Amino acid sequence: MQAEARIRDGEIRLSRREGLQTRRNVFAAPADLLVDAGLQRRIAEQSPDSPWQFAYSEIDLAAARIVAVRLSSDGHADGDRLELLRETTVDGNLQRQRLYWSLSQQRLLPSWEIAGARFDSRACAGDCDPPARYYDLLGGLALPSPYRFPVAARRHTLRYVFESAAGTAPPLPTTSEQAVVQRGRRSIVTICPDCGKETAPDADALARYRAANAWVQSDHPALRSLSREARANGSMEARMHKLVRFVQSYMTGERRSLGYASALQAAESRSGDCTEFALLLAALARAQQIPTRVVGGLVYSSHFTDKGEVFSPHAWVQVWNGARWISFDAGLGDFDSTHIVLAIGDGSAGDYAGLLRQVRSLRIVDAGQIASRRNRESGMGNRSSAQR
Repeated sequence: MQAEARIRDGEIRLSRREGLQTRRNVFAAPADLLVDAGLQRRIAEQSPDSPWQFAYSEIDLAAARIVAVRLSSDGHADGDRLELLRETTVDGNLQRQRLYWSLSQQRLLPSWEIAGARFDSRACAGDCDPPARYYDLLGGLALPSPYRFPVAARRHTLRYVFESAAGTAPPLPTTSEQAVVQRGRRSIVTICPDCGKETAPDADALARYRAANAWVQSDHPALRSLSREARANGSMEARMHKLVRFVQSYMTGERRSLGYASALQAAESRSGDCTEFALLLAALARAQQIPTRVVGGLVYSSHFTDKGEVFSPHAWVQVWNGARWISFDAGLGDFDSTHIVLAIGDGSAGDYAGLLRQVRSLRIVDAGQIASRRNRESGMGNRSSAQR
């Protein structure tokens, strides 16, 4: 998303561009509004050696709203760096963030959140020393598997036990292929072609998953042309398998990426990671009026992390066949029981906000293959194919 705010005559005019769509909002500027230079001047006016706090309003560009902020300091600096606490209340939830102020440079030190990981900068004089080590961003998102799953085992019913760093059962969604039961602080997830009992979508939901949007531009002439090129006769499953093969043969460019490009951008560059493969597949399917949603989660694969026996963040699509949602994976080529859904959406980037942060908080504490339907209902079953 690209966002820009202009303040004039007591009004804030906000323009946000997401994919090919631009949205505009106009709202009144509060009297205590601070942005950039004004905020830094206000901080510089405070005593660095004593505790202080003040309140102000700022613009949340992504959510297109004004938020109330309280900024404070305990008055204890770490060398040149003074730690600040930023507190806001969003939708009734208190959120805290650490910021850092450079006493010598009289400015806030930049910080970033990338793929769920937060990075804070430090001020340095002259030539700064290089980082002590390379930060493996994608590798840091991989969850170790408690067992090794041979290819044959991945075709059978698998069950996983999840815990979260928060100490509560992780809120994983139920799908047609994924059953979720919460027991205490754990979530037990069972995956097979018909394991889950998901409520059928209503007419509005099906219309949403057939429609074009800013990220899945299925009505664009270029994508409609590609969809016609990949059209097949027969069942919906046959048509989807043809589309999967087409996307795999079409996407010939660089496979590694940390961005989130739209389906049209993926078609133009022919490059990207699993999200671009999924969005392009969703667009081509919707161009054929196949209801298609995009899901994000985990998969047992080292394709993007080069690590063995791990579950990595991944994206794929699910289509409605009239009775249930069925998964298709253009990024890896095939769906199996190691695909674990964490988030469901229509392909818009906002549907997956916080997904990678959620991945960092998860832990798989147990896993195994279920031997029979009876075992699938009563317990973990036999780990006949999962190996330590």
